[in-house]
Amino acid sequence: MKKILTIVTCLIVAVSVYAGTQDFALVNHSGTVIQYLYVKKNSTGPGGAWGDDILGSDVLGNRQKLPISFEGQQECNWDVRVKFADGKIYDFLNQNLCTISTIEVTAQHYATNSGGSGRPISAGRPTTVSGTSSGQPRVEGILSASDTSFSPSGKDFSVINRTGATIMYLYISPVSSDGWGEDILGSSTTLGNEMRANIRMGDVSECNWDVKVKDNNEKTYTFRNQNLCQLSDLVVTSANKD
Repeated sequence: MKKILTIVTCLIVAVSVYAGTQDFALVNHSGTVIQYLYVKKNSTGPGGAWGDDILGSDVLGNRQKLPISFEGQQECNWDVRVKFADGKIYDFLNQNLCTISTIEVTAQHYATNSGGSGRPISAGRPTTVSGTSSGQPRVEGILSASDTSFSPSGKDFSVINRTGATIMYLYISPVSSDGWGEDILGSSTTLGNEMRANIRMGDVSECNWDVKVKDNNEKTYTFRNQNLCQLSDLVVTSANKD
């Protein structure tokens, strides 16, 4: 039977089979226990074998952090699978572990139960999300906050997360509107800390918009009357909490 370890150093021993540039920490904020953990090279493809559960006889309890080290590995892009105690699965696919240091498992991931088809939290690469018509805002990509490759035009802009938490929901609404509408991140994409969401505004005519985000701790951050004709980056910090 697996057991919960309350001392992180014990967990480190359990997974020290892998130290390199790909080292990362898995943080469990799912609200439940992670019972199995698998890591495989993304190059093996969707049908590639996951191999052994690297937790072994241990489990990762809620609010625990697990450092994972690599040794003698050259590849940057890896797939990570977590399986919860009740059998639900979430896959973080194509994680660039040379550029990210933390993967956070949230309650949303637990609820999604991707069963092998999940999207990454913060893979550091362009990801098309929630396709909409040209007259509505849409997220074009999730990238590292330091990535400046996005070429905005018109009222396009980026939301940069520096809250220390994971942004789960993102809403954009004209200042003339009474409601927020749909979350443009969609049901399976989140914005990790020190990541940016590049947003295409389409052919909207208004310059002034309200922007609201909600993090994995249920905290909201609201930015009223943002002039997107002049703004290129909207930086969200812990000081902006409602």
